[in-house]
Amino acid sequence: MLLLASNLLKQPYLPSAPFTNLAPLLEGGLHAIKRRSLVFIISDFISSPGWERPLSLLNQRHEVLAVRLWDPREVNLPDVGPVVIEDAETGSSYM
Repeated sequence: MLLLASNLLKQPYLPSAPFTNLAPLLEGGLHAIKRRSLVFIISDFISSPGWERPLSLLNQRHEVLAVRLWDPREVNLPDVGPVVIEDAETGSSYM
């Protein structure tokens, strides 16, 4: 677990992240993990469409524990007037 955290911290910082596509990641796990395993998926699940089937197939072969990350402040924003928001995945700004 510490090796995983260490490797994640070594990744370069991206000023804007590409749009997430969970399908290839789930398919990669499906093909790479040979023995029946417990698979943790931690995501906000905001992704390109089409990840549901690979997740279902992964769940048929392995025990899958999916954890959805979300921030309640993203749902109930305080009324602070006009705010400029930047999309972290595309770099686009919105008001």
